[in-house]
Amino acid sequence: MVCNLGSRLKKLFLELNLFKKSSSDEQTLPKERLATRIYVCSLVGILAIIAIVAAFVLRAVEKTKYAPSHTTFSQLALKYPKTLHCPCSKSGITYNTFASAKVNFHQVCSSEFIQQTWIDSMFTNENISMQSIDDFRVTLGFFWQTIAGICVAGKKSWDDCIASFGAARILSPSAVAEEIVRSQVQASLNSQIALSQATLTRTLLAIRRMTSGNQMVSALQTNFYLRYPPEDFGPQSSPKMSPRMFNNCSCLSVKGCSRPATFNGSDGHLVTIPGMIMDCLIVDATLASTLQCYYNQTCLSLLHQPLPTDIQVMSDRSNKHFSIHSTIQMLSDKMMIDEITSNTRFDLYYSQCNPAYCSYSYTRRFDVLFFFTTIIGIFGGLSFVIRLIAPFIAAAILRRKNRAVPPVNLPHVMSVRQNRCKLEFILTDFFRMGVGIIFISHPHPYKHLHPHGNLKS
Repeated sequence: MVCNLGSRLKKLFLELNLFKKSSSDEQTLPKERLATRIYVCSLVGILAIIAIVAAFVLRAVEKTKYAPSHTTFSQLALKYPKTLHCPCSKSGITYNTFASAKVNFHQVCSSEFIQQTWIDSMFTNENISMQSIDDFRVTLGFFWQTIAGICVAGKKSWDDCIASFGAARILSPSAVAEEIVRSQVQASLNSQIALSQATLTRTLLAIRRMTSGNQMVSALQTNFYLRYPPEDFGPQSSPKMSPRMFNNCSCLSVKGCSRPATFNGSDGHLVTIPGMIMDCLIVDATLASTLQCYYNQTCLSLLHQPLPTDIQVMSDRSNKHFSIHSTIQMLSDKMMIDEITSNTRFDLYYSQCNPAYCSYSYTRRFDVLFFFTTIIGIFGGLSFVIRLIAPFIAAAILRRKNRAVPPVNLPHVMSVRQNRCKLEFILTDFFRMGVGIIFISHPHPYKHLHPHGNLKS
């Protein structure tokens, strides 16, 4: 059945004539059928090549979605990150409309050690003198008062920082992906925090340098003390403020004279306090010290006698960034902030952006619409051109075929020539016999044979 169908199709193709005319005959029929075959094969072959090229060519496809939702935008941003474009209804969006941040300050800023009750309990009514100032416990109340002030300054700096951050705007002419928004929020927040930290550090450093540079006298007599001249100097001599000296270091130095903090033990010996520093100015001593002793119950009990029963030491596990060996300077440089947590609501950002539409493009192969439009667009012109030149190609093929005559068999030619000669001989004899008969029957036979009356034998 398949073979019969193939034979019928082959016969139909061989007998197909798309160039048949009303004046067609047996002589023009081969040319017309050959032109038809050239036309069909050329058209199908060229269209097949064009179809393959059109199917594999990369085609840019552009799409537009109107009023896309937050979920739709996220899907498009994930799938078409390079070509997606969603113009925002407003270009500047403030951070406080979709972002927030909170901090955890160092545990010391929420402990009882910076409460005024604790500070007052360490204050002593004893007269501060040259001898008593070497006992760190005399100035311990001022130590904690300085830390309390640094905690207040850190919190104030953070409030100013978060206010400046919230008022800033993210410049977003078009909606961007969630990851980019979060990274921009974090970068802006970190930049604002770094600026606030640097401002606090410079302010504190300026106060310290002005105090030491101008040789301001501390009320605790930790940098200068009042020295009275001997009585034999006379009545014109007056007391002077003299700088204190510690191991050949003068408090006239801007950098101060730092040394380990000590206090007089019950046995009269000096006891060194772990992590704590004494200096010419109490602020310098506080910034150089650590809170190591306040993480240990034994050290705390030794330093504060008697110790209130409700006072709890600090826990190292509560620290996220700092350790028990972190100095107050390190804590101050970070505005006493131990941990920062930021929260970015991308849905709120997108609602503020509120794009009216999203356009995107992508490339793909096997575009059905492009495939069919290409074939249909080329078919008409291609068919016309091939139909125009096919008859000329067919005629050229037939002329060349007719010029190429095949070689003839020589014995066959000789046989034909011999038979032709025999036929001519018989006809010649028959002609002569007929002439003789005509000559006998008629008196003027030649007159009938030739109109001019002349006959050459």
